[in-house]
Amino acid sequence: PQAWRITNANKQYALCDTYPKRLAVPASVTEDMLLEIKAFRSRGRLPALVWLHPKNIGVSLTRCAQPLAGLSRQRCPADEIMIAE
Repeated sequence: PQAWRITNANKQYALCDTYPKRLAVPASVTEDMLLEIKAFRSRGRLPALVWLHPKNIGVSLTRCAQPLAGLSRQRCPADEIMIAE
């Protein structure tokens, strides 16, 4: 099965105005999870695929912003799942 999928969730820049309209995200991450993660990351900059190694499967480079955990050390289970994937 594919590890990554293309999503149009940012089609109208609803997730992040500094990211492209189409994003590569882990295949197991749903559109609802993306909305949760957007709220947990600065400026909605959720983890998105930037580069995938052509031969070493599983080696990738993603970009994102700092989590908004704050002093209370809030957590976002959807964000943790996405990072693990």
